[in-house]
Amino acid sequence: MLLDPQLYAVPGGGASADARARARHDVLGMSHWLMGLPYLCAVALASGAMAGWLRRSPGIRRGLDVVAGMVFVGLALRLVLAQRKPA
Repeated sequence: MLLDPQLYAVPGGGASADARARARHDVLGMSHWLMGLPYLCAVALASGAMAGWLRRSPGIRRGLDVVAGMVFVGLALRLVLAQRKPA
């Protein structure tokens, strides 16, 4: 969360306007946190279930390893074949 006072200070508004801006800022931060919490809990639960499933099936794990290996090889080839611009 952003805590820079210059971003929620109201020029010429005085202390009460700054306090209201700070309160709006805090409410926005808390609402963002409250909306994200159920989503992140669902992701954590789904990850745990998926991990158990992947541990029981070596074929799928091997397939994921192959795909990850191909991605790494592709990225390495891209780096090797990239044309460098002269400095």
